[in-house]
Parts: sequence; structure tokens; C-alpha cells
Amino acid sequence: MHALAESHRCIVVDLLGYGKSSKPQAPFMLTDQADAVAELLRHLAIPRYTLVGHSMGGQIAMHLAHRHPEQVQRLVLLAPAGIERFTAEQVGVFELMQPAAVMAADADIILQNLQSNFHQFPEEARFMARDREKIKADPQFPLYAQAVVYGVKGMVREPVWEWIPKLQQEVLIIYGEEDALIPNRFFNPGLTITELLAEAKERFPRAQTVALPAAGHFIMWEKAEEVNQRIRSFCLE
Repeated sequence: MHALAESHRCIVVDLLGYGKSSKPQAPFMLTDQADAVAELLRHLAIPRYTLVGHSMGGQIAMHLAHRHPEQVQRLVLLAPAGIERFTAEQVGVFELMQPAAVMAADADIILQNLQSNFHQFPEEARFMARDREKIKADPQFPLYAQAVVYGVKGMVREPVWEWIPKLQQEVLIIYGEEDALIPNRFFNPGLTITELLAEAKERFPRAQTVALPAAGHFIMWEKAEEVNQRIRSFCLE
């Protein structure tokens, strides 16, 4: 964000249930998240913008572009969920997830989960595991855990694949070649990043696709300079 802010106005959003944003008790799906972000940008009087989303945020960004096309000029999708597809049986496994499992994760599991987002885990990223451990003492932690579950279930309940061809915005899609989370190693062990990007290229009407070597799911951390440069170039085209 700091590098991009040198040339662009950058707004970073805590989604519903996360950070300092409200944590509703009622179920909210990815389309609810998309509508909330769209309303925020209207409130800030920003009529058109480039929308950047990572992982689940990438799928939310696609929903926003689909539901509010007049607002979104371009899409930048970093290791986005939504392009990979799942069978009905696989969706049923995701549906089994419960907030109690999120709340029960101890320090070791939290660190292991964080490390799985990287190709080579940098020690300077360890603070994220410490912060995640600290928030367990917050009174709103159960609502945060609930938000995590809503997000996972929202990704499979509100797929985007069928209507992706309707998106008319220019789209930049970047994955790390060593992403251990997408494609899902358990459900789609034979699917590669190269194949996933090829499917995306065919599905999106106006997409640029990039695979970065020696990078995992957190490509904006491991390949920050290259990701930032590609976003700058994309926004200037």
C-alpha cells in the first residue's frame, strides 16, 4: 500500500467481521461484503476506481464488479478464490466448518496456517501469528471466528464462474507459482497454477494473467516490488 500510495490514492478496507469493522451476528455472504464496500466508496464520493482483492477478497471484488459495474474501472485479483471450482461433495466438506474450530486453533496451528501462505516464510512476518494469538482475548473474537466461517462458506455458496464472461472490466490476475492454498491440494491435486490461469484467460473477456516464480499465496509480500510494478503499469494502460 505504501509504495502504491506514492502515485495513487489508496484506501484499505477492513471487511465486515474483520479488524476494526463491525462484526454482525447475522450471516453475511460475499455479496454482502461487496455491497458494503460499494456503499463505502459511494459514501467517500469516489465514482470509479481500481479494485484490488486478494484470495477471498478477489472473489468479493468479482462480485462487486458484477453487481456494481458502473463503479469498477479495473480489477486486480491477487491469488483470487473463485476461479477454482468444486464439486457438490467438496462443497459439502467446506460447509462442515464451524466457528469453534477457528477459536480452538492454538499458537502452533496459527503459525502453521500462516506459514502455508508463503513459499519461504520470512521471519519478519511472524508478527501476524502473534497478533492473531492476541485477538483471542478480545470479547468480539467469537464474532470474528464466525466471520471467517461465513467467508469460507460464502466462497462456495456464491460461485462466480458462470457469470465471469459478463465482466467487461480489464482484469489483472496474478498467482504465485508455489501457491499451496489455491488450487486446493486436497480436492484438486492435479490442477496447476498454469492450468488455472489458462482457464481464467479463456473465461474473462479482458484479462492479463501472470504467474510469479518462487512465490506462494501471499504474493504481495514475497514479490512486493514486482506486484506493485505490475499494478502500476496496469493502471496506466
